[in-house]
Amino acid sequence: MPTRLALSAETSASLTANSPNAVTVFHVNGWGVPHTVTAVGGVHIMVRRFDPVGVLQLVEQERATHFNLVPTMAIALMEAQQQLKRDVNSIEQILIGGSAVNPTLIENMEKVFGGTVFTGYGLTETCPCVTISYLKDTLPRSDQERFHRLAMAGLEVVGTEVRVVNKVGQDVKPDGREIGEVIVRSDNVMEGYWNQPKATGETIQDGWLHTGDMAVLDAENYLQIVDRKKDIIISGGENIPSLEIESVLYRHPDVLECAVIPIPDEKWGEVPCAVIVTRSGNLIDQRELENFCRGYLASYKIPKASHFRASLPKGGTEKILKRELREVFWPRQPRRVH
Repeated sequence: MPTRLALSAETSASLTANSPNAVTVFHVNGWGVPHTVTAVGGVHIMVRRFDPVGVLQLVEQERATHFNLVPTMAIALMEAQQQLKRDVNSIEQILIGGSAVNPTLIENMEKVFGGTVFTGYGLTETCPCVTISYLKDTLPRSDQERFHRLAMAGLEVVGTEVRVVNKVGQDVKPDGREIGEVIVRSDNVMEGYWNQPKATGETIQDGWLHTGDMAVLDAENYLQIVDRKKDIIISGGENIPSLEIESVLYRHPDVLECAVIPIPDEKWGEVPCAVIVTRSGNLIDQRELENFCRGYLASYKIPKASHFRASLPKGGTEKILKRELREVFWPRQPRRVH
């Protein structure tokens, strides 16, 4: 069967048949993937807006084989499929990108949709793909190890050089612990920002694109994004990746969506706060949440407060807008970012 890719978007988007890619056309993946699918003889279906029920119906009708999604879309499709039970056994692969993915989402998506679920990492400035979380044949294949690896940003794609460097430009140790900034060199990297020489000079230095994404490398050279520079929480001098906490929160059976942001604290400067959308609509007791997190996180990383909302603010590409959430708690003065 030929690849059939589904793409959907908020405005005049595309949903391709035989491989669902649910990202907006103005997103770099939205206009990049259709070219690739066309090149391999794939089929496209066009839709104007991402609607989980409608997308599932098209998957069943057009026998889609591949999906490209951002995490919030993946969650919405999974929730809809658990209720509707559409015939989606044609799906072979699901690629989730656009923001960080946790192993729990990978595991649940495979249970609901079948096929293989993996992740990718890239930027508009890299057109777009930099890494893919394909598994090496030499790695252990236990479910726990496999889901952990598939949720990572993965290995650099052919023709792309990826490094993780510290503040003085030295490569971090591939120990899965030392955090640095991701820099990229490739023919795919942009020449610069249109009519913005200063911004270009700040971003591209000595031929390397500085992404602003913070990451670690493991012994197998797999890349793991831990946070954006601006989203790192600095509490009492300790750097706390918000994505690490979110990954734990998504293990809680009642957490549908979440975002972890810093809030002001007189003693520590700032502390983690969890903003959560629950499946049931009910609140989760703060003490229960702390006890749950204590099994996975060091005490200083456990959210010191939690707020519950009916939904989280999202942009046109369905990414959660942490900036809007932070502004609620830092309204009068800008938060200092180191």
